[in-house]
Amino acid sequence: MNKSDITVMKFGGSCLKNPDDIIKATRIIASHQRSVVIVSAFNGITDELLIICGQKTRDERLRIFKKVSNFHLKMLEGITNEDTYRSAAEEIMQRLRELESMLASNHKETLDACEIAEVLSSGERLSATIVRWYLVNEGLNSIALETDSLGIITDDNYLNAEVDISATILEAPKKVLDHMNKDFIPVVTGFIGRSRSGKTSLLGRNSGDYSAAIVSHTLGAKELIFWKDVPGFMTADPKVHVDSKLIETMSYEQAMNYSRGGSKVLHPKVIGIAMTSGMPIHIKNFNEPGANGTTITCNNIMPNENTS
Repeated sequence: MNKSDITVMKFGGSCLKNPDDIIKATRIIASHQRSVVIVSAFNGITDELLIICGQKTRDERLRIFKKVSNFHLKMLEGITNEDTYRSAAEEIMQRLRELESMLASNHKETLDACEIAEVLSSGERLSATIVRWYLVNEGLNSIALETDSLGIITDDNYLNAEVDISATILEAPKKVLDHMNKDFIPVVTGFIGRSRSGKTSLLGRNSGDYSAAIVSHTLGAKELIFWKDVPGFMTADPKVHVDSKLIETMSYEQAMNYSRGGSKVLHPKVIGIAMTSGMPIHIKNFNEPGANGTTITCNNIMPNENTS
């Protein structure tokens, strides 16, 4: 696959806890040319949605929903332009009403897999929409795109779906590129796909990074940047070994060995997709955007441990 000039950036939920974090993310996004942004649900929201799905009564689901609703409305507080804020609030409230209506109309004691997938997917749909409006607030053209509508095609295992890469490559890239060619920055949901039967499916918990790798692969992106709350790959777990050091450069094989050996920085499936496309991966510290981080490439190199 020919490489494009596109940079794909993924922001995890642990980096998006409050309006100040979204402002920081928008500044990072604005500093890159030709970028596609992938976002997870905001910090803790998927867990709250799981709690909703686990309740036995409609009233209990709606009670917890109010907490989720209030959180997302509060996340709009960093939007300073009045017109932008009004438009953002209207869209978010409409999305929240749709979720509330879905929950209010369901009197079953146990939600089925399709219903759970719909509820859980709302976390990413809401976060992508809000990040999009923050970019608009900064004077940037942006659009929120949902990966089930884009054409991330999966099997019918709604809560832990496998992606059909071939079908996805045929359907997804054109829809993203159409918007980019009109100078829009796409803000794309992670975690979500569309089953062959046309229903919302999920790629499994903590699969936002995998979603970013798939989008990068389908676009032939020149690089994939993960913004995380860690510096990058370390020589050992820094919580256990205080003398652990940052590994600045790694090969795919070395990164795969670290991931399979217990490192939580990236899932092996993410590295596998990058190996297929030959795309560099960068792990960057969201709290220190200017720091080096870790770069993973196809070069057969020994890890370069930062000793500074």
